[in-house]
Amino acid sequence: MISADTLDDLEVNNRTLFEPKMKQYFSNKVQSFKGGQLANFLDEWKNITSDSEVLNCVEGPYIEFSSRPTQNLSIRRKTFNTSDSLIIDAEIQKLLSKGVIARPQHEFGEYISLIFMANKKDGSYRMILNMKGFNQHIEYQHFKMDSVWTAIRLMTLICYRASIDL
Repeated sequence: MISADTLDDLEVNNRTLFEPKMKQYFSNKVQSFKGGQLANFLDEWKNITSDSEVLNCVEGPYIEFSSRPTQNLSIRRKTFNTSDSLIIDAEIQKLLSKGVIARPQHEFGEYISLIFMANKKDGSYRMILNMKGFNQHIEYQHFKMDSVWTAIRLMTLICYRASIDL
């Protein structure tokens, strides 16, 4: 197994040896991922920035509602076939183990959304939480996602660039 300490010592001149080691390294990083940790480092973020938008994102989610989310209709429980149920159960267990989700407790005023499965290009599945009904109660905020082509059009000679993935 390759660790972050030995990552710098890898020989890159032999590509056939290097690629499998890097694949194993990143596979281990993904498997050991633990979600929901960002808010634990709020004090460190405050040392870096005083930007209220950044600190609000680090602190945790805040949803601006346009109306109180209520469900007047009873939620119809969706039934899945055996193979879909096994896939869904496995995905839920994976998300629970990574700390991305937690087991819920029923609460007054809760909003329940259904899930469904979507096929991925590689033949595996993605579990989707259908938030369409809930989103009708959210204050609309226009958001434009720039593409790589937008960035390329902005580049000029002697232009410095950087990339950060938060």
